[in-house]
Amino acid sequence: MCDFKISFWQKMLPYIISGLIGLITGTVVRSIWPVIAKSLMAIKYIIERIINWHKRKRLIFEDDFNCSLGNWDNAYSGPNGFQIIQPHIEKVLRVTYGYLPGFTEEGSDWRDYQLEFDSKIENRCISWIIRAKDREHFHMIQLNTKNMIRFHTTTTPNADGTLNFDIIESRFETPVIRTGKWFHIKTRVKGNKVDIYIDNHKIQLSNDENNYLKIDNGKIGFRNNWTEEALVRRVRVYRIN
Repeated sequence: MCDFKISFWQKMLPYIISGLIGLITGTVVRSIWPVIAKSLMAIKYIIERIINWHKRKRLIFEDDFNCSLGNWDNAYSGPNGFQIIQPHIEKVLRVTYGYLPGFTEEGSDWRDYQLEFDSKIENRCISWIIRAKDREHFHMIQLNTKNMIRFHTTTTPNADGTLNFDIIESRFETPVIRTGKWFHIKTRVKGNKVDIYIDNHKIQLSNDENNYLKIDNGKIGFRNNWTEEALVRRVRVYRIN
């Protein structure tokens, strides 16, 4: 009987020790987890502040549309073109029914930069402009609710002054774009190359060399025509090396 007891407890001892260790460890982890969680949140906050500080150093343009359209040229106010509205707490830019594009007042010498903004399509699409030399010479990127992204460049205008475009690229490889939903757009312009991100999803262009940009430098802007309508907020332009 004695031998049986010793043998039984010898077999049970590892399980007992393991259970005690688990109990103690669990108790310790539960007691220090709030401290660990707060420390991780603090580290995340510090990292975000460092990233934001670094981005602020590279910031060359911003507009939250809190005042007027004074930062924009060829921006038609009223029911057509550019209009600042306040559907909720935040003011936004409404872009619609404006045949001619609206550009930033500054930026004619901008070459390598990163344009970022939020957009919400109300009808059909949002079109944004990079490397704008003037209202007849610019590159335009259009994103529509068919999940298609199209890259345009202006060509020789018609005799009546209306614009002509070459559509260089059309892609269906975008995240699902829904009418009435905000999404983030980032466009990186460097040399003769352009990289486009929708909600941090990089759009894969078919041209491996990606040498779409034929204009050396220029402003940014927006354009929607006829019934095309979109809202824009938090426009930022960052210098890149």
